[in-house]
This record gives sequence, structure tokens and C-alpha cells, in this order.
Amino acid sequence: KKLVVWAVCVAACIPGLAQTLQAPFVHPGLNHSRADLDRMKEKVLAKEHPWIEGWDSLCNFRDSRADFKASPKPTLGGLTDAAKAERDAKAAYYNMLRWYVTGDESHARCAVDILNDWSNSIKSVVTGELFMLPVAAFMKAADLVRLYPGWEQEDRERFEKWPVIISIRLAGISWARRDLGPDGTAGQHVLLYIGVYLDDAEMVNSAIDYYKNG
Repeated sequence: KKLVVWAVCVAACIPGLAQTLQAPFVHPGLNHSRADLDRMKEKVLAKEHPWIEGWDSLCNFRDSRADFKASPKPTLGGLTDAAKAERDAKAAYYNMLRWYVTGDESHARCAVDILNDWSNSIKSVVTGELFMLPVAAFMKAADLVRLYPGWEQEDRERFEKWPVIISIRLAGISWARRDLGPDGTAGQHVLLYIGVYLDDAEMVNSAIDYYKNG
């Protein structure tokens, strides 16, 4: 239900969504806009409350440290592997927030290394219950990592062709309507995030259409 509400909020906030969305999309555009990040930076650097308390909690969390190391696997399936992958994706996201606010490139490099390690590790098309894979978490991280000029074009292109993403793009909306997950919306959630990240208007509009019309 929360995802449905989120999709409705997106529909209300993005001009033209009542009809169809057109690529390219604004980046970053998943969890945060550039204005959100700038406001976060301003409040933290000014040590304003309650922002500074949240920032301190983030910095004290071990997965936000620049020495975090990913645990990539040659395949991705099962709850254990998915949980490890999601932790890695979130660590990349946390490190990118720390880079954006402080300018400390060690955090950006950590996030880049996490995405590169995973995009280098999985070589085969992923099958199974795709909604269980932490793809949305990787998309949220990557949407921030693309802000960092040190993410090489070759690495970024390899990530975009990651078999996990390709598997879902090949399966498309028919998979998303079949592989709904426990709350009935997980498939569309994943399609929406991939579509926005890759500027794939067809994927985004398919996901939104399902939210609206079933």
C-alpha cells in the first residue's frame, strides 16, 4: 500500500504524468532531487537541528564508512545472497550521501567500487523470483553515484548492462504483473526504478499504468 501511495504522489508531482512520461528524466530523481541534496548539505554544514542528529547517526553507522567492502557473488539468488547484496547497495547509497555533503572522495570511491564489484561479478542472466532481488536499492545508489565524475563511462555502461537489470528488462511488464511480491506491487516498483534510472519511458509508463489501472 505504501508503494501505491508513493506512486500516486509521483503522479501528482511530475508534470504530464497523467498522460505519459517522456525521457530523459531528471537525475537524481529517485529518493532525492539535487535540491534535496543541497538542502541536506546546507543544514548539516550549519549544524542545524534536527538535521545534524540524523547526520551524526549516519556517520556512526558502520556501513557508511569509506572502508566498507562489498561481497559480490557470481550469481544472485536466495534470501542470503539478496540480503548481502542489499546491504552493499545501501552502503553505496550511504557513502554517496556522505560524499555529497562533505566532498570527501573516499566515500564516492567506496560507492563506485561497490557498484563496479557487483557489475563485474554476475555474468549470467538471473532467473527466479526477481522481485526479491534488491534492484531498487542498487538503482537508488546508482542514481547518486552518477553525480560523481569519477565513475568512469565504461563502468557505468557495464552497470547498465548488468545481467540483473537485463533480466528484468527482458521480462518486462508481463513479469512485473506476474511476480508481484507479498504486497502485490513489488514488480512495478522495480520496473519504475530501473526505468527512471535508464531513462526508459516505456518501462516507467508501464509501471505507472499498472498502478493506475491494474
